[in-house]
Amino acid sequence: MLGAGLILRATDKTIHSLKAYFFSSLFTLPFTFFMIKYIGIWGGLVSAMVSIIIPKAIQLHIEMKQLNSNVFKYFPWRKFFQIGLIGGACLLPFIFIENYFTYGDGFAVLFTVIYLSIVSLLEIRFKLFVFDIDSVASIKDLIAEKLGFKSKAEVKVFAKQAEARYDATKQNEDLD
Repeated sequence: MLGAGLILRATDKTIHSLKAYFFSSLFTLPFTFFMIKYIGIWGGLVSAMVSIIIPKAIQLHIEMKQLNSNVFKYFPWRKFFQIGLIGGACLLPFIFIENYFTYGDGFAVLFTVIYLSIVSLLEIRFKLFVFDIDSVASIKDLIAEKLGFKSKAEVKVFAKQAEARYDATKQNEDLD
């Protein structure tokens, strides 16, 4: 969740993380007990989320104090807004489909895949995706190198050879 505690670890002030978890547990343990007792499983769900959020919020507050920053400078609000705008805009056609058409589970899965693909591609296009696509290409090259390929050309040759072997096997199966 937002990398809370990274700056504390980097500056060797992990004692603040320990304190954040300790002080948050003073609230969350009784809160969890009463939520489960009076609300049941949904109370347990809410209290689990609260017990995750509170120590992270305390850690973020401590990190912002160390950096002499505030919540407006610390977070990339513009990017958050752009990601939300892309997600919301891409969701509109699917809301229309949901309201005016009936469909089965298979189409629901298909629409989910389409939605996630469109959102991912737009985020990649506007450089808002979770990771940089160039880093994926470099990771792919690193894996190819670890597998023993020296260059991209060797990977292409290997792929063509594998495809030829597959085609030959397929032809042999068709003859039998």
